[in-house]
Amino acid sequence: MHCIASSIPGRLRLRHPLLRDPARLARLVEDFRQWPQVGEVSANARTGSLLVRYDAAALPAEECAQRCAAAVAGLLPTPLQDAAPPIPATTPATRAGRRAGTSRVRANRLAKAGMLAGLAASMVLAAMGAKRLHIWTGVFFLHALGVHLWVHRRNLLR
Repeated sequence: MHCIASSIPGRLRLRHPLLRDPARLARLVEDFRQWPQVGEVSANARTGSLLVRYDAAALPAEECAQRCAAAVAGLLPTPLQDAAPPIPATTPATRAGRRAGTSRVRANRLAKAGMLAGLAASMVLAAMGAKRLHIWTGVFFLHALGVHLWVHRRNLLR
């Protein structure tokens, strides 16, 4: 856990989002005030920070940093308590062989694939000189483009 925001000999600042809890912060301040080398402790629950001023001659900076980090880690919940439940590797939609996502996402994916296929076929047919088929693949491309624009209409009309 990385909670040390800054450190110079004689002064150490700790920051952690969970230190915004006033009860946790008060316990930590009381713990630090018990140390004989610590002169002053000031806390700010609003920012989740704690400033410890200590005697650098009596307590080396590295040792102070380790002790402070250990004290903060002892007050914070374990990662297993805060961990979100594991996300399953597959969802029912992907297990069934379908692509996951909302109907808009699926429609947009199909529209983009249709635009790509229609454009490619239209260009090939134009190069071959098949005028009627070129027109029909162009119409197909325009329909797929219309679906794509319909899905993104809210962003286009801002």
